[in-house]
Amino acid sequence: MKKNILSFMTVLSCSLLMFACSNSDNSLKNDENKQSGINSNVSTTQKSSFDVKVGLMSSSTGNAPVIFIDEKGDIQGFEYDILKEIDKRSDYNFQYEYQPRDGLFNRMNNKEIDIIAGIEISEQRIQKYNMTNSYLDVYPITLLSKNPKIKKLEDIGKNSTAVKEDSMQTTFAIVKDYENNYDDANIDYTVSDWISVQTLLRDDAQIAIGNSVVIPYFYSKYSTKKDPLYFSIDYDYPQESYGFLINKENVDMMNDINKHILDMKSDGTYQKIFKKWF
Repeated sequence: MKKNILSFMTVLSCSLLMFACSNSDNSLKNDENKQSGINSNVSTTQKSSFDVKVGLMSSSTGNAPVIFIDEKGDIQGFEYDILKEIDKRSDYNFQYEYQPRDGLFNRMNNKEIDIIAGIEISEQRIQKYNMTNSYLDVYPITLLSKNPKIKKLEDIGKNSTAVKEDSMQTTFAIVKDYENNYDDANIDYTVSDWISVQTLLRDDAQIAIGNSVVIPYFYSKYSTKKDPLYFSIDYDYPQESYGFLINKENVDMMNDINKHILDMKSDGTYQKIFKKWF
C-alpha cells in the first residue's frame, strides 16, 4: 500500500513539474512575441534620421515675415515653415540655432553647423560653399512711402530715407552706392526692416526701402484708409535669390534639399507657405 502511494506521489510530482515547465516556456515565448511586436512597431513608426544643425539669422527686432521669434518665444516665419517641410520629407532632424550672422559663419567655417538659412546666392559664395537652389526670389529695391509719387530709387532725392544696414545684402549695397553718387541723399541706416518702417510711420523718415517681400508685408499690416501707405517695386534692379548655404563637402545634403524644394513647388506646398506669409 505504501509502495502504491509513493508511486502515485512520484508520478504526480513529475506531472506537476512538467506542467510548470511547459507554462514557463509558453510564458517566455509570449513575452518574446510581445517584445518582438514592440520593436517592429518602433521600426515602422520612428523616423530614421540624423541631426543637422541649422543656423537662423537673429535680429534684435526680428526679420519678419521671413524669420522671427514670436511673443511666446517660438520661431516663426516663411523660412522656418520651408525648413520644417524639408525636415518632414527628409531623413534629417533639424536642430535650430538662432544667432547673429557673424556667429553663424564662424560656426560654419569651424564645421560646428551644417546649414545657414537666408543667404543671397552669389558666385563668390558658391566658390567657397555649396548653395541650394533658390527658395525665395525678391527684387532688392522696393519703396514704402506716404507719397504715391515715390516709385523708383531715383525719386527719393532729398527725402529722408530709412534702410537696413547689412553689408551682405544687395538692397544695402544699391542704396549705399546711390548715396555715394548723390550729394543731396539723406539716408538713415537702421538695424532692421521693421525699424525702417517704424521710422516712416513716426514721420521720422519719408521713405523706407526693403525688398519686394518684406515691404509689401508691412504695407498690408499698416496701410489704412485714414493713413494710406504706398509701395512700389523698382524693376530697374534685377531679382536676387535666397538659398541655404551648406558646407562644401556636403554635396548629398545640397542635392537632397534641392529635390525637396522642387517637390514642394511641384505639389503646391511651397505656394501655400508663400501665400501664408506674403
